[in-house]
Amino acid sequence: MLRMPVFGPLLRGFILARFSRALAVMLRNGVPTVEALQIAAAVAKDEVYRQHIQLMRLNVVEGTPMFSVLLQHPRDFPEAYMQQFRAAEEKSILNNSMVYLGEILNDEVTTSAEGLAAAIEPLMMVALGVVVGVLVLAVFSPMTTMLRALQK
Repeated sequence: MLRMPVFGPLLRGFILARFSRALAVMLRNGVPTVEALQIAAAVAKDEVYRQHIQLMRLNVVEGTPMFSVLLQHPRDFPEAYMQQFRAAEEKSILNNSMVYLGEILNDEVTTSAEGLAAAIEPLMMVALGVVVGVLVLAVFSPMTTMLRALQK
C-alpha cells in the first residue's frame, strides 16, 4: 500500500507521524533510546517501517548513527524528514525534533486527507445520483409495464 500513488504518501506520513510522536514522548520521559525504539516499532504498525526501526535500534546498540538507516531507504523516508532527523541526532536534541516532525507530518496528513475528501466528494455525488436513478428506474419500470398491460 505504501507504493500506491495517492494513498501511499498519505499512509507513509501517518506512520512517520505516529512513530515520531511515540518516540518523542518516550525520550522525553527518560526511556532509554533502545527501549524507546523497540516500543516505537510496535507503534508504527507497518512491517516495512518496523524493520527500519529495528535496524535503527541495532545501530544504537552498535554505537552508529540512527539516520544511516534512513539514508539507506530513501523511498520510505522523505528527504526533509531525513535531514531533520540527522540534524537532531547530531545535536542530541532528538526528543524535541521528533515532536516537531510529528506535528508537521500530522498537519500534512490532515491537509492531504481533507484535500482528497474534497476531490472525491463530487464523484461520490455523481455515483450516488446514478445509484438513485437506477433504483428509481427499477421501481417504476415494472409499474409502467403493468399500467400499460391494464390499459390494453
